Amino acid sequence: GVFPHNKIAASWHTTMHAAPFIPNFRQYLENPKSCIVIYNLPAEISSGDLKDLFTEYDTILSAATCGAKTGNAGKTSQMGYILFEKEEDAKRAIEDANNKYLGQNKITIVL
Repeated sequence: GVFPHNKIAASWHTTMHAAPFIPNFRQYLENPKSCIVIYNLPAEISSGDLKDLFTEYDTILSAATCGAKTGNAGKTSQMGYILFEKEEDAKRAIEDANNKYLGQNKITIVL
């Protein structure tokens, strides 16, 4: 299947997003079940784009992309991390979006 969003901006620049203050942020970091890792993201996806793509699964506390690399087929991809407020939201995001295509890249999502 294809990832159900077309929210990625046509522009290829990175936009800085201010992060809100999150009380007790440490408790979220200590619960790895509310954080997902997304592999094989297209290189042009920014952290802001990633947050926009997954916002339907509820409150996202943090989203980041990193590590663009070129694979065997010459395609460039990267990893992404999303920290959700609730564990259930992370699980729902995995169930709905794992093994879907984002552009030409088939993404893999794990806890």
